[in-house]
Amino acid sequence: MKKRFNAHFLLHRTRILACVLLLAMGALVFAAPISLAAEETYAPDMESGWGKQNNNGWYYMYEKEGQYAELDWRDGTAEIPWQQNNFAFDPTEMAEMLFISKVSFFTGELGSKPVYAFKAPKDGNIRLDFTTHGTEDMRLSVYHGSNLVQVEGRDAVLFDTSDHTPHSATMDVKKGDMVFLVGSTVGANREGWVQTYSVTYLSSSGDADPGITQNPKTGDGIGLFIAAALLMASVGGCFLLVRRSRRVN
Repeated sequence: MKKRFNAHFLLHRTRILACVLLLAMGALVFAAPISLAAEETYAPDMESGWGKQNNNGWYYMYEKEGQYAELDWRDGTAEIPWQQNNFAFDPTEMAEMLFISKVSFFTGELGSKPVYAFKAPKDGNIRLDFTTHGTEDMRLSVYHGSNLVQVEGRDAVLFDTSDHTPHSATMDVKKGDMVFLVGSTVGANREGWVQTYSVTYLSSSGDADPGITQNPKTGDGIGLFIAAALLMASVGGCFLLVRRSRRVN
């Protein structure tokens, strides 16, 4: 009788340990995609968000003599066609033609440079992605604050007309840091195309500033669904083990 009791006790304890192991494995699997979900992408909203500064963390500015300032938005009622529905100079005030549209930028004839700027909503390691298209006169330089960031081993991205060429650069940022994409020209041409640009957090810490919307990776939802299913399966397996143990006893 004592041997039978000990056997049942050992079997019951083994099943409890198996149950705990199943729950721990389920929790780990569930936690993995949550950490992956921290990989957030911040891209401007070109539909409802176009025309405002701080468009998912993005600002439209100009640089002149090392100083940055925000560009004014001009709606469809602007008198000059190149100003309409763009971030643009007032040539009467600035004596230059400069603008940033949804798909391109135009540099000023007196040296002012259009700037796409991103303000980091939190600490982390980021990847900056953007595409360029245009003549070989056009350039795009990346700065983290005042520090020049090399892109693919170059101080500036050289445009070409073959396609919309993708580029990327990674860097560590602190909350509130500014990343600048500065357009320029070395020739007679003054327009370059930058159709897509975004920042993706590869890792991060702290909470993001409110009011900034990230565009999550499409795979995160699927990963969370699979993880939740595995966790539920672990709970179910644990329940069956405990129930079976009770029946044996």
